[in-house]
Amino acid sequence: MADRAARRKKIRNLRKALAWAALSLGFMAGLPTVINESTGGSVRNVHITVVDVSPYSPALSAGFRPGDVIGGVSAGGESLPTGASADTVRAFIAAHGEELVTVMVLRDNNEKIISATPREGVVEGRRALGIALEDIGVVSYAPLEAVRQGGGLSLLMVEDTARGLWNFGKNLFSGRADFSNIAGPVGIAEVGGSAVKEGYAAAVLLIALISVNLGLINLIPVPGLDGGRLVFIGIEALKGSPVSEKLTVGLTIAGFALMAVLLLLVTYHDIVRLWG
Repeated sequence: MADRAARRKKIRNLRKALAWAALSLGFMAGLPTVINESTGGSVRNVHITVVDVSPYSPALSAGFRPGDVIGGVSAGGESLPTGASADTVRAFIAAHGEELVTVMVLRDNNEKIISATPREGVVEGRRALGIALEDIGVVSYAPLEAVRQGGGLSLLMVEDTARGLWNFGKNLFSGRADFSNIAGPVGIAEVGGSAVKEGYAAAVLLIALISVNLGLINLIPVPGLDGGRLVFIGIEALKGSPVSEKLTVGLTIAGFALMAVLLLLVTYHDIVRLWG
């Protein structure tokens, strides 16, 4: 049993190291990063990028998507000059809150023209389209700094993933689970194919994200996973005697059954999204 626990610990550590190594190597070559005054390293190819689209917003109805690169922006007979920042675009849209805003976006190397009128209720206190914009550029670092930045991003991924798993778990038991942002084997294969097409940066981020997710999922306190085993070890330490083998086996089978049902549900939603 001790050997098995040691092997599992080594596997968890390898997953963490894989995420850190992938991100560190990525930062040496250059990874897409939000650009601000504190950004260091070598910065290139900065573009205004849509990072989020609010639900039930004019932007969503008009067809904006996360990842769209903003080109020209015009409204009310005025146009923004080339090279404007995300702050400038946000201010321009706010200043034309009652007019039709026309935006040229670059998506999959194709130019698209999207028009929408800002609306109240999307953002508190003002009319808005419902798009979150950031200046995104490719940032690269010297090797030592890349390792430090890779470790920091790994920790942020762990924090965000843990929060997402916690919220999903709460909603699952309350009957309000949203499977739209959860991917199983089918969804991961689809995303992986897209990441390979997009280039090394997307592939690096996907590898790191998968490693972090596998590590955290394995720590969920469900019998059959390492997290469940840790619960048994804690109970045994408190009661001073081993947990009944019959109970352990029964709970482990139930845990595997629960995970199998969840996997089937997630795969079903993957297929619906793929063919929808």
